[in-house]
Amino acid sequence: MSNNLMLDAFQSFRRILCICPHCGEMVRFSDLHLRYLGKVPKTWLDDYESKLLAQTKKEEAFEEEKEKIREASIERGRKKVPQLVQKCLCSV
Repeated sequence: MSNNLMLDAFQSFRRILCICPHCGEMVRFSDLHLRYLGKVPKTWLDDYESKLLAQTKKEEAFEEEKEKIREASIERGRKKVPQLVQKCLCSV
């Protein structure tokens, strides 16, 4: 039932007419693109989105660092292969 009340409210916005203070044109309330020029107070959703973005950036940085570490360890392993082969051949 509450969904119908909300839908009715939004539909009633089409019947409310406004006059634009800048151009003087008559527009429907439902067609307005509202802006707030002052500082908007933060909500819990803003904080959540900010933390989510920070976490995503940290994960991306970790993935980049992980790749660098993996490449460096592969290169160290490749450099040790000749020594290991020589050591095996010398002990035979």
